[in-house]
Formats: sequence, C-alpha cells, structure tokens
Amino acid sequence: MRMEMSSFLRATILGVITIVALVPSSVLAVDKDSSDVYIAKTQAGPQVVRLFLNRSLVIKLPAGMKRMSIANPDLADTLILNSRELYLTGKKCGATNLVIWGGDKNILAVLDLDISIDITRLQERLNQLIGVGQVEALADQDTITLSGSVEDQQAMAKVLTLAEAYSPKKVNNFLAIGRAHRDNGSGDALINVEVIRGVAVETVTTREGK
Repeated sequence: MRMEMSSFLRATILGVITIVALVPSSVLAVDKDSSDVYIAKTQAGPQVVRLFLNRSLVIKLPAGMKRMSIANPDLADTLILNSRELYLTGKKCGATNLVIWGGDKNILAVLDLDISIDITRLQERLNQLIGVGQVEALADQDTITLSGSVEDQQAMAKVLTLAEAYSPKKVNNFLAIGRAHRDNGSGDALINVEVIRGVAVETVTTREGK
C-alpha cells in the first residue's frame, strides 16, 4: 500500500514539474496585458518613449529583432517576450537609449527612454485640495515643477507637502500666493512667486504673463 502511494505521489510531482516547464518564461515573469503599450514606428530617427519609475511598458516592434542594446541598464530592466515584443520596467529616473536591430542587421528602431516619476495621482490630489486648474504639476525625471496659484501660505505648505511625498527635496515651486493685484492703478497685474533655492526661501514680485 505504501509503495503504491509513493508511486502515485512521484507521478503527481513529475506531472506538475512537466506542466511548469512547458509554460513560457515570459508568462511566468510578467503580466503584459496589465502594462502600458508603445508601438514602435519604422523611422530613421530616434523615438522618445516616456517610461515611469517602477512602472512597466510593452514595446511592440514593426518587425522581428535579432539584437538589442541598452546604453544604461541601471535605469531600466529589459525582458524579451518574443521577437517583436519587449517588456521594460523603470528602475531609476534618468535618460538612456535602446537600439534594436532587425534580421537584416540594419537598425530596426532607436528608442530614447525618458524615465520619470508618475505624477498622475499627485495632480488628482492637487485638484481635490486646491481646485481643478489652480495648480499644475509637471515632472522632468525626478524633479517636480509646480505652477499656478494658491490662496495663502497654509495652502502653499499643503501643496509642497504633497509634492515632496513624490519627489523629496526636488520640487521647483513657481506658485503665486493670493490673487493678482494691480500696481498702484497702473493697470499692470503683479503676482508674488515664492522661490526655493536649496533651503533658502524668497518671494519675488513679477508681472503677470499675458
């Protein structure tokens, strides 16, 4: 009885191992259906591809590749799903390029990768806190730039706290405090802009752009 049970267990284990071995490695490693997709074009010049930090992106190629080279592998992980699909994951903020060759040994595509933080959620929270269209956040790799206006210093502090949660110590603050005012009846609107340089903070009064 024990020998029969032992044979049954061995057969079951071998069956499971066989099934796992037959599953493609790309399926085990990633879920490409949940990733964003970029369709590479057939063109001579480089293509700028935006890749978010700690997010994934599937690159679909116009033809099968034979060789691939990434200039700085510390910034992005690359995984070949098949001859016409690449899976990229942003590891660090920065810029690098990815060169892909086709079967004829000619360059199939040159992708300039720009890895930056994803501030979609930050903008949503700013819209809820301050109001839609009042404050705009832009990301350049690991730096966030804020523009627009807030009512007072307290609102300014809340906005900066939110932004620094996404990019600590790398926030450019170009927010105006309060509404624009007139310069002694001259008709020229002036705004106050708080500028942060390192740990120093100063307020600059400038004319409103038209």
